[in-house]
Order: sequence, then structure tokens, then C-alpha cells
Amino acid sequence: LENGGETFLTSPCFSVSRFQESVLEFSYFIGNGNSTVVGNEGKGLAVEFSTDLITWTEIWSTTDAGSTWVSVVVGLQSYVGIQSVRFRATSMVPFGGIGIDAIRIGEGCSSPIASFPYFNGFETDLGWSGSPEGDFNWTLNSGPTPSYGTGPARAAEGLFYAYMESSDNRGYDAILISPCFDLTGLSEPEISFYYHMYGNGISYLILEISIGG
Repeated sequence: LENGGETFLTSPCFSVSRFQESVLEFSYFIGNGNSTVVGNEGKGLAVEFSTDLITWTEIWSTTDAGSTWVSVVVGLQSYVGIQSVRFRATSMVPFGGIGIDAIRIGEGCSSPIASFPYFNGFETDLGWSGSPEGDFNWTLNSGPTPSYGTGPARAAEGLFYAYMESSDNRGYDAILISPCFDLTGLSEPEISFYYHMYGNGISYLILEISIGG
């Protein structure tokens, strides 16, 4: 960038409405030679979003220069109707350089749960989300299931439980995804839960994990 110059890098249009928590992840590098790189109002690198590709609103910025790449996660779920994001880089001194790499937009964890034990008894809402990879959704149920001769008669604890009805969804998947967790403070993390599978033609229940979003 020339002294006082400004440049933009704009993403394609996208929709993150299907995600429980959407994030923008990237790495940046601000090298300043023998000077300090700054930008508008002291910002060297900024992230902006738009809902109409006309008006842009800043949601993150930094002036930190250094000799290494820095990783950043910016939450997007609070910005309703977001269509695009862009990077704005400005240099107010000569010999400044700004780099961006490894950009990812998708489902992720900007504010993971780090307080334990964590418990979800499904008493007020699911608290977990479905997945666009699933064919139908889990719901809350109390008492017996609607299909005769299947399912539990009641919840394992409390009144409600997460439930998927397979009678009209044979051969399809229902996926239930937890919030994000930060387990680094636990020496031996584990998950415990109750499940109930009853009825002709029951297939399988699988527990999966995802590391790093």
C-alpha cells in the first residue's frame, strides 16, 4: 500500500442463516518496516459487513503490527441479513505491508462454553440446533410418542426430551448439534446421556465430534 492508500477485498455473496453460529476465520499479517502501520481512525486492517452491498459496517479492526501471522475468529450470527464481508486495509506510512490468508466463512465457535458441568435437559427448548446435512429435525416431546408401540412413555428426567419421529422419515437422517465447547480446562472430559430406541426397523444412533469448528 502507498502512504495514505486504501484497498478493499470483498467476499462473494453468501447466506449463513442455516448455521447455529456463523463465523469468519482468517489470518492476518501487518508488517511495518521501521514505522507504524495505521488506518482510518487508527485502524490498519478492518472487517466490514453489508446486507445490501451498498452500505458497509465495521465489525472488527486492528492496528497491531508484528513479525508473525495472527489468527482471528469473528462471530457473524448477530448481523441479521448479512450478505457479504470485506477487508479494508489502509497505510498511513511508507514501507507498510498487510497480508490476509486462510479465509473461512461457515459454522464455528466464536464464544464456546467453557464452564462445566454443562447440562441440557430439554425442559424449555432444544438448546441445540439441526444441521443442513440432515433430512428432518429433532423436536421436543413430553410423555408417550405419537406412534403406537414405539418410543419412551416419559422423559428420563423432567418432563421433556429431544425426539425424532421416524415413521414418515424412513431411511433419512436427523442431526442434533450441540453448542461449541472449550474443553482445554478439563483433564478428562466426557459426555453422558440417556437414549431410548424402540420399535420395528430401528436403525442406529451415532455420536460424532468435530474439532476446530
